[in-house]
Formats: sequence, structure tokens, C-alpha cells
Amino acid sequence: VDSDLEGVVKCFYRSPGCTDENAFWLLVSLIEDILPKGFIGEGKEAVMPEVQIFKACFKFALPKLAEAIRELDSPIEAWLANWIVPLFKGYLSDTLVDRVFDGLFLDGSTILLRTALGILSLREDNLLKNCTNSTLMLYRLSDLPSSFQESEFEEVYKVKFPPIEKINQMRETLKGNPQADISLTPP
Repeated sequence: VDSDLEGVVKCFYRSPGCTDENAFWLLVSLIEDILPKGFIGEGKEAVMPEVQIFKACFKFALPKLAEAIRELDSPIEAWLANWIVPLFKGYLSDTLVDRVFDGLFLDGSTILLRTALGILSLREDNLLKNCTNSTLMLYRLSDLPSSFQESEFEEVYKVKFPPIEKINQMRETLKGNPQADISLTPP
């Protein structure tokens, strides 16, 4: 079993009363209905449309940090996929991963992008102040979610984020043209 899938299944079993059959159907639903096609098991190429959408949201919501990361040549692809492909498993505490899973089943895969953006938002000032070179920025970004405490997590979802309809429209645009410009403009 792929290690990402193994971690996902272990999360299901933390739920009281979860049977093998329940875990199976939750996994099927997650892969077939919730996550973008190919997200788990097909390599990082399948995640690239989500990375492109995240970049647009990042520039929209946190322009100073997005520009600083761009200037330091710390590619978003180098750390974002490592956060979202295992669904934050291994980066957040089990309790917080369970909250991300709740969001996945309630709101869909956009919760992964929103969680990543919120984490960056809450650590933006620290990253801008203390990360003065590419190596340090990449190091801090790679493990950033693990610094979160349960008491902070509600703040993660307060960052400005485009409506789900806009995110879905961006996904559709990228299906037809993977190189399309999907930048966001403030309302």
C-alpha cells in the first residue's frame, strides 16, 4: 500500500466504530469523489493543477510573502505537494489532521489549499522577518505546518480565500489548458 494511502486509512480507523468496510468506502469516496483525479497514486504531476491554483490564491491573499518566496527562488512545488498529497499527515497533529479530514468530507479538496494558505498567513510575519535566503526559507517552509498548535487552528481558516465557485472554475480551465493564466484579481 502506498504510504500516503496507509496514513489516510490509519486516520479513518481513529474514528470510533470504524470498520474495515467503512474505511474502504471512505477511501473510495475520497479518491473518486473528493480529491482531484490522480491526486493520490499518480505522482506529483497530477498535483500540479492544484499547485497552480494555490499559487494564484497565494499571490491574491498574501502578496508580500508570495513575492518574497519568488525573489528567494524557493519554489512552491518543493514544499506544497509534500503537505497536501499526504493530506497534512505527518505535518499536523492527529487531532488537526482529523479536522482537515472533516473539512475534506464537508467542503471538498479545496480545504487542503485553504489550510496551506492559512498556515502561511499565520506565520507570514515570522517568515518575512527571519528568512533572508533561499535555503533558510525552503527549510522553514518544508516543516512549517508542524509548528501549529490546536489552539491556533481556528485562525487558519480566517485568511481571505476565493469562493469555491472560482476555484472550481480555475480547475476546469486547467483541465482544458494546463498552461492557462488563472490569476486572481481583488474584488
